Amino acid sequence: MVRLNGVDLDVLAKARQEFERNPAAARRTNVVEGRWDPQTGQFVSEIEWGGRTHVIRSEQPPFMGGAGRELGPLHYCLYGSAACYVGTLVSVAAEAGIDLGTVQVRIENDINFRPVLGLSNEPIVEQVRIHVRVSAPLDEATLQQLKEQADRHCPGMYCLTKPIPVETIVTAG
Repeated sequence: MVRLNGVDLDVLAKARQEFERNPAAARRTNVVEGRWDPQTGQFVSEIEWGGRTHVIRSEQPPFMGGAGRELGPLHYCLYGSAACYVGTLVSVAAEAGIDLGTVQVRIENDINFRPVLGLSNEPIVEQVRIHVRVSAPLDEATLQQLKEQADRHCPGMYCLTKPIPVETIVTAG
């Protein structure tokens, strides 16, 4: 097993070969199911992953009626975006044989809650900023090349920058 940046390159190469040979094998459907608990005012989800059940809770921000016991849903969006971006960055660097050392990320978004409450038609999310720092002493050209690849290949970045068809169905009973 060859690892670089924490990425198992043998497994990654095997997946690349399989997906080249069989494009259908590259498709997955991720599912999150959950429920709103009216007693706690929290959204609770139990997700099966890696042979384990992971329980995730969130609630509205305190200024929107939450109690402040759990993270808000947007924190999970930011966490997922940051984790996906860094995961993509370290993977493309590993495949290129580049050791990044320690990778730190800070992700921020500017939110306008007026439209959430129906008080305006302004954009809800005004901007997202991702700041990444690697400890390896890499030149600007290499960093820019890795950034461009991560921007192009990261599923989280795709979700942030491209329109995606969404179907919402609400039923009763």
